[in-house]
Amino acid sequence: MSTPTSTTSAESAGPVDWAKLVADARPGVVRLEVASCDARWMGTGFVVGPHQIMTAAHVAIDAQTVSVQGDGFNTTADVVALDRGSDSALLWSPEDLQHPLKLAPVAPQLAAPVALLGFPQAVSDLRVTQGIVSGLQASADYSDVDIHLAGLIATDAAINGGNSGGPALGRDGSVIGLVTGKQVWNVEDDPVEGTGFLVPAAQLAPHLREWRDLTPPDGGRGCDGDNQAPEAQGSILEVEVVPDSAEAGDVARSLVLHGESINHGDYEIAWGLFTPRLKRDLGSLSTWESGLGSSYWTNLTVGSVEVSGDEAVVEAALRTEQDAKDGYRGQTCSIYSLTYSMKRDGAAWLIDHAKNAQGSPRACP
Repeated sequence: MSTPTSTTSAESAGPVDWAKLVADARPGVVRLEVASCDARWMGTGFVVGPHQIMTAAHVAIDAQTVSVQGDGFNTTADVVALDRGSDSALLWSPEDLQHPLKLAPVAPQLAAPVALLGFPQAVSDLRVTQGIVSGLQASADYSDVDIHLAGLIATDAAINGGNSGGPALGRDGSVIGLVTGKQVWNVEDDPVEGTGFLVPAAQLAPHLREWRDLTPPDGGRGCDGDNQAPEAQGSILEVEVVPDSAEAGDVARSLVLHGESINHGDYEIAWGLFTPRLKRDLGSLSTWESGLGSSYWTNLTVGSVEVSGDEAVVEAALRTEQDAKDGYRGQTCSIYSLTYSMKRDGAAWLIDHAKNAQGSPRACP
């Protein structure tokens, strides 16, 4: 156990080089796009192991699909563990994640500096806010998701929707806490400013030790009405996004979420990523999903993304696998050269049109 002397010494050291600490931590912070059967939302997470991402439980609750944008990569993840008592959850990704962040071994002192990393209000680029530790025994209640928290770190650093699940760094670059939320009103309905909450590293560490070796369960997901959903069969969608820009990653992530939803038989979620115009062209959810049969997305390469205002054109190569009875001319593996037209809808990109350059898929070599 660390002594009070060593902790005090660390806290009373010279000025913090936040630019360097944030640059070092940045590769370990990820943007999450989560979908349930009837909604989509954004959050933040941070890498804690080769395939593990920690985030807030309220970000992961009811998740059917999770799309992950990292520093130079896009991938997917599954929720493998969740604890409402500490508002923490662990995600497992097939990506060999690098740059894990370390949990702080000791609690911060009152008035210690802190920096929060995340993606507030669904932005595509990482944002940082700074403040101090303003309290050490705060509490918070999120009755809508049945989460009641105590022993929290309070901070005056700015927190907004999308920050949830992100790391709060101390002056040595370790994670002193996980961003869980903020207080907006008091009991008299007066506005409250500068009161955010962090789940201390000491509450996260036992769960992380317990969850380290967990991997996703087989199957078990699906939405009401997805009666034709096939078994997932452990299908993993491999993704490559060639353009190195936040906008390209943002657009690609909607395609990844669409493909992952198809893979898990969550056709209602996949359908929700079409524009109203495309939905009209396709007829209905039941008509569209009846044509999917046993098809799975296995590889998606986004070759180019051209964004103009709220519209985007995406050139992509897609590989699917399916039973011969469902494949074009009996193909069990097909390759499509696709041009997607997409439109921005708030924080998300929706598919408005898709055209195959060859007119029909070609069989895999």
